[in-house]
Amino acid sequence: MNYQVIRGLRGFCLAMAAGLFFSCYVIAGEDLTPIDAPIDVSQIKPDECRRCSAKGYAPCPECHGKGVSRNALVNCPDCDGKGKIPCNKCDKDGMMDCPENCKERPITGTDGEKTKVFCVITDEWRAWDKKWSRIAEKFIDPIARAKKVPEAPEKYAPCAKCSGTGKVKCKHCDGTKELECKKCKGTGKIKGTGTCPACGGIGKIACPDCATLENLGETKEFETLKKLHDQKLVDDETYYQKLRLLVAQEKYRREVIAKRRTAIEEAERIQAEKDKEKNQEAQSKAAEKAKEEAVAQAGNKEIEEKIKALIMGFDSNLLKLDVYKQKLRELGASPEVVEKIETEQAAEAPRLQKYLELKQQFKDGKIDMKKYKDAMNSL
Repeated sequence: MNYQVIRGLRGFCLAMAAGLFFSCYVIAGEDLTPIDAPIDVSQIKPDECRRCSAKGYAPCPECHGKGVSRNALVNCPDCDGKGKIPCNKCDKDGMMDCPENCKERPITGTDGEKTKVFCVITDEWRAWDKKWSRIAEKFIDPIARAKKVPEAPEKYAPCAKCSGTGKVKCKHCDGTKELECKKCKGTGKIKGTGTCPACGGIGKIACPDCATLENLGETKEFETLKKLHDQKLVDDETYYQKLRLLVAQEKYRREVIAKRRTAIEEAERIQAEKDKEKNQEAQSKAAEKAKEEAVAQAGNKEIEEKIKALIMGFDSNLLKLDVYKQKLRELGASPEVVEKIETEQAAEAPRLQKYLELKQQFKDGKIDMKKYKDAMNSL
């Protein structure tokens, strides 16, 4: 007996706890705070940290707190950190002698004046020299030589490679007067002993456990704090303490935003399910209504056909008037429907038409009850 009582109490407690949780959830879901609503973080304080003893910083693992590292990037001594060295292949002006070995010679221009340009021997003259120079040497008389040997073409022409200047762009530096430093491969930096790149030479880094947070640098508060620290307006001790506080407050802010977002998404999901159920219910009701209307329409059509059949039987004297009325009542059709069909069929049914006229005359008071009954009995 005691065991059953204990089990019953346990089940009751579990049910009460489940109901309380559900009630809290519903109440929380009713008051959905917007994600971008202000969040009060003034009461948030950082937790104690065993790693840094609540200082906010730890010794730099790269330089072991010394601020100097052998893996620091220092200026390359060959290029003085520029990544470029003067080109030693050209004349320090980005130009070098023409590779065609052209020579400076006076050339008569189109205006008849002679100017000195760098020239090369033309291919036409070389071909003439190869074929006719020895033959021309055999003739002493120039007139006889002119008859046998064609006139020699122009021997020199401005060099096309350098456009007659004797200089071309240096192929090593491409006219920039500088070459990439081979020691630093153009970066201007090499590894050496210098300021530690991990801590910036202060020998400290923000504590990984309590003073670092992903994407913290995107917040305005951190930008302001970092600027003050870089300008030496805030000392290291104050900077790391403020950083710990900022990280704790930002974590709290992100947790609140995450909870708000989850609550809104859950509310939207529940609302979507409700809307879906409503739509399904509405569609179901519409389908049932359409089905009922279709059934009713089919039933009305069947009743109309039966009424028309009764009219034909009445008009053909197969049915007496009282039997005709009785059958109409058994069909369960409304008086309006019966009257409408009788009016439509009266033109083709003389007996029915006479019956309708008598009814209308009695209704209008043109005949009394006795005459009305006698006329009905005579139909």
